[in-house]
Amino acid sequence: MANSSKDGAVGCLGSLVFIAVIGLGIKLCSDNKKDTMETKEEPVGYAFGRDPYAYDNMEDLYKAGGELRPSSPSDRERLEAPLPETCYGKDMVPKAECTTRLDALGPVRHLEVVQNIVTTWAKKAANAIRSERATLKPALLREAETEYKNGAFSRAAQKYEVLLAEAPAHLDVRNNYALAQMHLGHDVAAQMQLEALHELDPRYVPAMVNLTVLYERAWPGDGKRIASMAEDALMLAPKTGPVVFNAAWCRQRACQMSSASELLKPLVSDNYGKAAVLERATWADCN
Repeated sequence: MANSSKDGAVGCLGSLVFIAVIGLGIKLCSDNKKDTMETKEEPVGYAFGRDPYAYDNMEDLYKAGGELRPSSPSDRERLEAPLPETCYGKDMVPKAECTTRLDALGPVRHLEVVQNIVTTWAKKAANAIRSERATLKPALLREAETEYKNGAFSRAAQKYEVLLAEAPAHLDVRNNYALAQMHLGHDVAAQMQLEALHELDPRYVPAMVNLTVLYERAWPGDGKRIASMAEDALMLAPKTGPVVFNAAWCRQRACQMSSASELLKPLVSDNYGKAAVLERATWADCN
């Protein structure tokens, strides 16, 4: 999923990049107190930044996640098969034989039954990894990030899996692993990881930002669900670019134009992403 130059793909939303944003991805927060990115011997520091492979427009965003469609009898059969207890080991990374099954749920990920599977598993996963190690040596981490930044998402995911086997409770590594899955279009697997992170630490902002992306992909136009996560993230990180942009986008969609404009002013001044385009946008529902 490399960056695309296409704009205007979905009406006025096409050039807005609500998810300017797939992440607080590969650059991560250095002040995460609960889950440090360092070992005593080899400290590694990070700062919030824009995922280098963030989607350029809404068309790319939706296509990346797989097309949604109604359920069918074959979907029901897949949903009734054992998942996810038989699919995950101690590191909470899906076993190879389960990847295809998770991907098969992608087109119906908006269904309540799928979401119940995801959230139920997330709670179990958070409890399972809560007491596990969260420190690691940084050499392989650097390799994984290099693969990710080069757009080699499958290889990056494989390296993140090795890192998670070493440190299952490492928040930033699991977040990056979820990001790689998102870029590969594996939304169900990615959401499982991010929901588990949110259960593990409700104040971990990168997971909140990336969950906002997945919610938009699964329920486009469901402003209440998406805005709730965006506003919660804003309370925790009110000066972080992707967080502010998401909140402003949601407020504009809810026709809260003046408050959205206030959020956008510093982003426009800093030439952040397409904040100026969003500031000038008009919304038919608000006329």
